[in-house]
Amino acid sequence: MKMQYLPLLAAAAVVAPLLLGAQGARPRGKDGQRTISLSPASPGSFAETFTLVYSNPRGLNDVVGIRLLANDRIEGQKACYIYYVLESGKFLLVHDSGEGSDPLESDRPVRNAHCTVYPDFHATQTTTTLKLQIRVALNPDRRTPTNLYTYVEKSVGESQFEWQGVWAVPKPLPPPSTTE
Repeated sequence: MKMQYLPLLAAAAVVAPLLLGAQGARPRGKDGQRTISLSPASPGSFAETFTLVYSNPRGLNDVVGIRLLANDRIEGQKACYIYYVLESGKFLLVHDSGEGSDPLESDRPVRNAHCTVYPDFHATQTTTTLKLQIRVALNPDRRTPTNLYTYVEKSVGESQFEWQGVWAVPKPLPPPSTTE
């Protein structure tokens, strides 16, 4: 499945100042509120189960999809970039190139060079709320903190990436002492 990803250039202009350590700064929706919540927002292990909740009192009719991006910048390439499509109810993991994706099936994990997405996922929806739970593991070779962003894609109106927190990976253990 070939999909066009990311109105990134416009979103990057909004969020770029956050990438250089603006702790606590979080872009918000037009009404000043977060459009989506993510927990945990600052995980501390390589594997985490994330919960994303989007609510809109006017309903979900204009929502096309929800995205979770784990990368040091707002870019779908070389990232752990997960996309949930409301219409099909499918989770997709974007390829390392940022083009195309692999669907998450219920019987096997899906991987790219940056993360693994496990098949124990859930999506529940009411007329006004969408709740997603998904288990993700960063590649253990990743040794730097990773920004977490969410995005609500709408059929009409503007959307933007929202910085949610930092995925701080554990530091490697020092080598054992060889003193005699």
